[in-house]
Amino acid sequence: MRRIKLHIEYDGSSFHGWQKQLNPPLASVQQALEEAVTRMTGQVVDIIASGRTDAGVHATGMVAHFETQRDFDVHTFRNALNAQTGPEITIYKVEEVTEDFHARFSAIGRRYKYIIFNRRQMSPHWVKRAGHVRYELDFEKMQRAAQHLVGAHNFNAFRSSKCEAKSPNTEIYSLKLSKEGHFITAEIHGRAFLHNMIRIIMGTLVDIGRGKLPESQIQQALASHKREDAGVTLMPDGLYFTEAAYAEHEIISTTDLPPAK
Repeated sequence: MRRIKLHIEYDGSSFHGWQKQLNPPLASVQQALEEAVTRMTGQVVDIIASGRTDAGVHATGMVAHFETQRDFDVHTFRNALNAQTGPEITIYKVEEVTEDFHARFSAIGRRYKYIIFNRRQMSPHWVKRAGHVRYELDFEKMQRAAQHLVGAHNFNAFRSSKCEAKSPNTEIYSLKLSKEGHFITAEIHGRAFLHNMIRIIMGTLVDIGRGKLPESQIQQALASHKREDAGVTLMPDGLYFTEAAYAEHEIISTTDLPPAK
């Protein structure tokens, strides 16, 4: 068996998240990719991703893998799968890797970005591409509050009741906010993230920025571990999975290099 690693970007607007949903059947990124691989190879495969994005969440750097017995080169995989998936999904790099690589369990860090469009009226150019917040926000308050989230914590207050993770403990390596015009962008780097964790973090920061919650609310929520002490769950539109980081692993072939003559 060969292990094929995919680097994927997708517009999540028309999908009910990454994960397959069969009861009832709903459109998902995983199912769209698995069906594309089956049409190409004739094999039923299970595609495993580095993370699971919710309905409406986008990706610019999702990583996934599957196994196959077919002997197509990586360029053929990339070109054929892109021809099968439609405009919402693009596979921009394909690698053949050794069997010790695992898209989920080998990941040592994940990066997300959240884009807020902060103006009373939403821009038609950013519908489903940014989270619209119409209230005036105090950016400096949001910046200061965000820094209390960096580090290893119990993030129980920042996960949904549907979260299936066995432990609420994880670590945020960095959380950086920037502001330009009507845009506020958060870049979050962490070991792993709980269900709805980033959207709840962003909702809490927005509630602090608009004066609905005090700056100290972050510390209170981290100390109490209670969901009701954190803010709202912000809409999925502005959230992007941007990168999965891995320790060095062996790459047998890659589309980053020209094909052999």
